[in-house]
Amino acid sequence: MRERQARTRILNTVLKHYGVVVRDWSGNAYLLTSRTGRTAIVDTIGEIWNAAEQLSGRTCDPLDERCLAALADERG
Repeated sequence: MRERQARTRILNTVLKHYGVVVRDWSGNAYLLTSRTGRTAIVDTIGEIWNAAEQLSGRTCDPLDERCLAALADERG
């Protein structure tokens, strides 16, 4: 359970850049929510990226230079 919580925190650090928040849902799935309140439930981490793209209307690439720059700025 701790590993799942740690993964969720890391995912939120990246997904924040795209306006999406992910939460552990009953230990069996993930609940994604966009800034506009749209939601999606997925079963695996692999499904999170597609759902985040649908919710945000943007391509979610954790290796995108702008995303990496925003993450670096957060770290100080």
